[in-house]
Amino acid sequence: FPVTIYLTFYHNTIIGDERNPTAPALRTRFLNDIYVIWKASPSWNASACFDIGHQAIQDESGNSWWQVNTIVRKNLTTRVSVSLRAEYFHDPSGAAVTHLVPGPRFKTAGIGSGLHYKWGDRSLIRLEGRLLKSVDSIFPSINQPRNQETVLALSWTSWL
Repeated sequence: FPVTIYLTFYHNTIIGDERNPTAPALRTRFLNDIYVIWKASPSWNASACFDIGHQAIQDESGNSWWQVNTIVRKNLTTRVSVSLRAEYFHDPSGAAVTHLVPGPRFKTAGIGSGLHYKWGDRSLIRLEGRLLKSVDSIFPSINQPRNQETVLALSWTSWL
């Protein structure tokens, strides 16, 4: 019997000057991302994403980072879906997250799951939980930084 496979590919390139008053040495930032979305059936889909970036710095060659993630989603109804996510972010020089974490390294893996509700035709409400684990103690804590973090987030997205 015939099998139909629906694959969608996206590629984006973003280039811009990152110079600003708080970081005057920053120069051009390049970011490339590639998405692949697979619609396995009307109720199942999966996506994979790979990003790679480079931040030029005045009088230096600059620094690079990359990330990869994959998401599997199951539509329970026309409005409700659940998802599972796995991700890894590799920024050993702190080029992309310099203002977010202490120290230069950011090598972090994560897993998560979400419950999504499509509100109308142009809005999505998400409840997501994630567990992030890093090779270094980069997540803030009352006593001392930790190497893992649990996040629970509620978000609302609308589009035109």
